[in-house]
Amino acid sequence: MLGGIAQAIFDLCTSETMGIGFKDYDELIFNKGVDANSVAPFTDELWSKTMTWYKIFASVAGILILIAVIMLSYKMMMAGNSTAKKTEAKDNLMRLLLRWLSNSSSTTFC
Repeated sequence: MLGGIAQAIFDLCTSETMGIGFKDYDELIFNKGVDANSVAPFTDELWSKTMTWYKIFASVAGILILIAVIMLSYKMMMAGNSTAKKTEAKDNLMRLLLRWLSNSSSTTFC
């Protein structure tokens, strides 16, 4: 059953009609149908698609982080005089900011 699911995902990702653009094993490992002088695993078109998908996922992650920041801000306002709740909310906010920073700078190190 798991092999069938994995094969279906593989077929979906390497399908020409879906347009995702992943290469199958013959092209990646054995360079089937690829020019002998080209050694790069990504073509310009595939890199463009990869960056488009990155922007989509980064946008979704950014929206989720923004929602979490709003929720934490509300928790801070409701904490009132309780220093333990304020400290917990500040720690959570710092973790969220670090997640955002790592998310936004991930393409810088590629």
